[in-house]
Amino acid sequence: MGRETNRSRPHAETLIDEEFKIGFARLVDQFCIEKYAGPTGRWISAHPADGLYLNQILELYPEARVLYLTRHPQEVAWSSAYSPWVPKMTREEFLKYAASSTRWWRRFGEICVAIQDGKFGDHVMLVRHERMISRAEEVARDVLEHVGENFDENVATSLRKVLNSSFLKDNAKSQLISQVRKQISRDIEFCKVIVSEVGNLMELLDYRDLSGESKSVKNDWGGNARKATSPLANILDDLYVYFERHPVQALWLHRLLRLIRNNLA
Repeated sequence: MGRETNRSRPHAETLIDEEFKIGFARLVDQFCIEKYAGPTGRWISAHPADGLYLNQILELYPEARVLYLTRHPQEVAWSSAYSPWVPKMTREEFLKYAASSTRWWRRFGEICVAIQDGKFGDHVMLVRHERMISRAEEVARDVLEHVGENFDENVATSLRKVLNSSFLKDNAKSQLISQVRKQISRDIEFCKVIVSEVGNLMELLDYRDLSGESKSVKNDWGGNARKATSPLANILDDLYVYFERHPVQALWLHRLLRLIRNNLA
């Protein structure tokens, strides 16, 4: 507004700044309602970085309802390291990458603790990834109630459909996550790296170290996932997880095996 904006000489917040924030928030709200809102006038922002600015968002949009998804940090770091867009790494690079991604998770984890402690009131709902996977319909009902929308049976129907490997039935999803956790639990060094970075937050959010320091790993949704003791079992676990994540490769393998079987018949 004509003032110097040199960052080395920050100005004290004035009435102009407050009016600008309110005006800008209204402008964004009006634009999103016109371009993106549904019949009820509700629009959604799902940018991950939004999660770092809850105080500012709720200040500008006091009627907003926020869904804050949290996932076990060892699973997050593992999944991130094995993402298709991450280049192949040496063991040392892998552990450094895991530590770096976990430090990023820490920023969100600290906010999760604040939400859990009720510092944002009923504006923010903490949604646990493992519960969303194992109890999709129940979580969908909770989420819709939080944001003030009615539950539609079509939502439940879509949740029950098997569209691809990302939309498995609840029991298959739980089985897949159990297999992934078995993989993680065998890499004790990796688990220790994550605990060294965010062990305090894991304890506050009731996330157990998946390495367990024992022969069994407790799942967050109950039940025990035994560590595979046989090399063959480990290989089968790894293959199961790989082909669940890569359905196209699984399809080609199925076709290849069928071709071999037909030729041998």
